[in-house]
Amino acid sequence: MRTMRPRRDASLALGVLAVLTALACSSAIAPAQNADKKTDLAIRPEFREPIVLTSKDGVLEVRLTARQGRATLDTVATPVQNFLLFDYEVILGTASNGQKSGGNLYPAPTLQVFPGERLIVHFENGLTGLTIRDYFIPQYTAKDQPVPLYPEQMTSSPINLHTHGAHISPRGNADNVMLHIPPGMSNTYTYDIPRNIPGAPGKPAEVRLYDANGDRFVGTVIPFPGYEENVNVAMGDVDGDGVLDLIVGAGKDHSPEVAVYAGASIRGKGTFGTELARFQPFDSQARGGVSVAAAQIDGTNSDNIIVGSGPGVPSEVKVYQIPLASSSSTGPALFATFKPYGDDRYGVSVATGFVDFSTGRESIVTAPGQGSPAEVKVFAFPLFKPIAEAEAKLHAKADHVGMHATDNMHATDEPMNTASFTPFGEDYRGGVSLATGWLAGSLGGAKRIIVSKLADSGSIKIFSSGSALDGGPSLYLQNPEHHGHGAQFREIASFEPFGGPAGTRVATTSTTTGANLLVSGVAPGGTDASVIKYDLVRPNAQATTLDAVRLGQVWSGKASAPPALGGD
Repeated sequence: MRTMRPRRDASLALGVLAVLTALACSSAIAPAQNADKKTDLAIRPEFREPIVLTSKDGVLEVRLTARQGRATLDTVATPVQNFLLFDYEVILGTASNGQKSGGNLYPAPTLQVFPGERLIVHFENGLTGLTIRDYFIPQYTAKDQPVPLYPEQMTSSPINLHTHGAHISPRGNADNVMLHIPPGMSNTYTYDIPRNIPGAPGKPAEVRLYDANGDRFVGTVIPFPGYEENVNVAMGDVDGDGVLDLIVGAGKDHSPEVAVYAGASIRGKGTFGTELARFQPFDSQARGGVSVAAAQIDGTNSDNIIVGSGPGVPSEVKVYQIPLASSSSTGPALFATFKPYGDDRYGVSVATGFVDFSTGRESIVTAPGQGSPAEVKVFAFPLFKPIAEAEAKLHAKADHVGMHATDNMHATDEPMNTASFTPFGEDYRGGVSLATGWLAGSLGGAKRIIVSKLADSGSIKIFSSGSALDGGPSLYLQNPEHHGHGAQFREIASFEPFGGPAGTRVATTSTTTGANLLVSGVAPGGTDASVIKYDLVRPNAQATTLDAVRLGQVWSGKASAPPALGGD
């Protein structure tokens, strides 16, 4: 008997994860064509990804119904009759379109689960009363018997669900290829995805993207095929189109590569489907990983790409200009480079944000890698140029006192170190995760700096350069001539969300009133990882610190280390 499969066996997406939780744009949806309108078939709308149904808390349970119906396709002007369509209902899990149920789908939804998780599919056969003229019974003709010129048409059909390459047992109601579900009947398939499935490990590291508005799953990107370790992620508008793009830096034991993907759909490739650039900011032998960030640093309208080197080479930060180069052999032009920790070789993590009102510029926030005291530093590029008269006076003064004229002048490609602090004391050397964001944005002030331990208890601390907690930013109390001297940062919140020894990672995602905090970590026991969203609130009008209030879980899965995070 012929078996019918939804979208080539309801494709299972399996892999190692890095989680990107903040996304400013939603997928572009091409409108369905109307039969009453003339259609120019030479003009094709964008390709659209099928709806993706994704596991939650280690389980994806769905109901799929196969039936005949009328389909509206992008490739023809009028709806097509007698088409194989699918309906779905999410019982446990999430849908990329935010809808728990849907119908009239072609192709069927993608079912996405991961190693160690369970997939439950209640598969219903509604293929009765079929009127497909060329849907013939596929039976063989007996030896020496005439082959019918017009085989009998099928008016109903059995169906089956089957996977390829997942190494799932066919016992019972699992991956049993011999089952055929009669019309009007259903079967429940239960797939326990092996933890040691080929490709896990061995599956390329995958970046998963979520829309912060409702934590809706948007899509996936595999930036470095064949690379199985964790990666570093960030978001920024690097091509200047007003849509956030994805920047991915390779992790350890990979060439120091950076890949950039367009957040907008270009040439029908879908969101994050177009690679804008791919380059190596450091020598190919530097295989300690690349930290990435994005912000407007050089005074142009687009975000610059900022990278930090990994351990094993002199710690260095580089700032790249726009436009990006599409060739893999040449990267963007270099705007600036500096070494925030001198000859340190422990690597450097980077984050960016408008954290200091006194500079009027977006800042680059840095921290050294594991093995070095965790001193957070803040840098800004003034970008000012002296007018001719002032420059002449400065040169005259320099000649008079025997100094160089540039001693009191910062070139546009040289940063100023405006602040520094040790969030966990001088003795902590376990490395940190960095982020910035307008947490508790209604209190005003610049973005906060968030720092979390990559080791020990995963303690998280949040620092501010001034807000309503302090009566306002400190620069309001200063002479305007002193505003360029840098801000003082004060700890305004501290908590330990997981309590295990695996550490935590942090990011933020924008809201209409500021930002929420995202934290990834591993529960005690070392096998269950998750990403949690928090709001930071002022407990009362007199309080000078904030409390972290859990809003919900964005993602969960099996992992022994906190997934990397990036946000807007």
